[in-house]
Amino acid sequence: MNMLAMRDHSSDELRKKLLKRDLMPEAIDVLIEKLQNSRLLNDEEFAHRFARAQRENRKLSRSVLKRELSKKGISPELAADAVADIDGEEELAREVAEKKAASTRRLDYAVRERRILGMLARRGFPSAICIKVTREVLAED
Repeated sequence: MNMLAMRDHSSDELRKKLLKRDLMPEAIDVLIEKLQNSRLLNDEEFAHRFARAQRENRKLSRSVLKRELSKKGISPELAADAVADIDGEEELAREVAEKKAASTRRLDYAVRERRILGMLARRGFPSAICIKVTREVLAED
């Protein structure tokens, strides 16, 4: 219960943590089922909350969010559903690009372009959005 009190977990994530504590797999399955029945453990709610929080805090694209949810043991269908609610991929990319452009003002255009494109690509934005937003942001400067 202490693990759930600290932060949300997916069923798979909780199962793995409990297995590391050398608990019997049957007991873990019973515990997880009880937690799900009492609505203390819900993969769908976890996926939606996790996706929103990561999007707001880390400014990640949909594709990266799906990958992160997959690492947490969320099914691809549930991950796709969780990130489908999130919109504004281009607006988010623009926000990230503008922040990076402001911190690289003193650098050469080519260096700034490379750094902004790299940052957007690392956050998982599609290349077409990366290029478009980078050019627009640098043109505004």
